[in-house]
Amino acid sequence: MVKQFALDSEPRTLMFNVMKGHQFSSLHEPDHSQTDVFLGLNVVEKQVRVSTATLDGLFPGLQEEYRFSRPFLKMDTQGHDLHVVGGASRCLSRFVGLQSELSVTRIYKGGCDFADALELYRDHGFKLTALVPNNCGHFPDLNEVDGVMYNSEFRVTRSEEL
Repeated sequence: MVKQFALDSEPRTLMFNVMKGHQFSSLHEPDHSQTDVFLGLNVVEKQVRVSTATLDGLFPGLQEEYRFSRPFLKMDTQGHDLHVVGGASRCLSRFVGLQSELSVTRIYKGGCDFADALELYRDHGFKLTALVPNNCGHFPDLNEVDGVMYNSEFRVTRSEEL
């Protein structure tokens, strides 16, 4: 089941940028100052007004509806992941892990550097387990990676697995 939510750090109304290349659509404007490789695709074609919600606000209802106990948070918000985490201060510790797009090359205005994002996730108790490039075909440049992290509070030891 897919739910259509625009997650953010607070409930508000924002403009969502629909880009020429749909995979670049974002609540953030494009930034071509560090690379021009996406210049033809990461351009605003139109804007749509959206209402945002926080994960803290939605979590109890989603948990009741789906009866999950060990959720995994997969974010792919085109430069907005840290805003999603900012709206999850009460429920983030309940996630067993998360996946976040980490920018090595800034392609959105107001975006966060991958090292700063990793530090924020570490501050919330998440540890890095994998980095996976997600903009293939742009060698030798590495623009973004998906960071997969686990919540250290949920770590299963080898002896528990056996």
